[in-house]
Amino acid sequence: MKLPEYIQTISEGGPAFLVHCLMGSINIRSLPSAMRDYVNHNAGCAYQYRYFWFATEVGLVVAVSGDRKAVEALDDFFSTPQPTYEESELQYKGNGPKAFLRVLNSFRRCYMGLDRQRSYGGSVLPKGETA
Repeated sequence: MKLPEYIQTISEGGPAFLVHCLMGSINIRSLPSAMRDYVNHNAGCAYQYRYFWFATEVGLVVAVSGDRKAVEALDDFFSTPQPTYEESELQYKGNGPKAFLRVLNSFRRCYMGLDRQRSYGGSVLPKGETA
């Protein structure tokens, strides 16, 4: 799946949305499990969410859509210093998929492919596909 398809697919989720930009040293291999563990511990494992990340000139953009409780927990996660990244800035938090999509598309213009490394990924799947 290509970057625009990921962005469109995650914007069709919800009802809550979140975008954070991570900067500095980032451990992308540990980030997904750290996010999952934090949500399970603080919101309970019954809550569903999808995440998507991509590298930009500014930093690593992490977008989340899903249940409000899971999105709130992940906002707390990114607002609290974590060993998986150095710094985080909130870019969007709300219930509006159009505003969420607008923020993601503005960052997409700064997308930066990385040599011999993944430069985007996440848990988002197109409708009808399963992992």
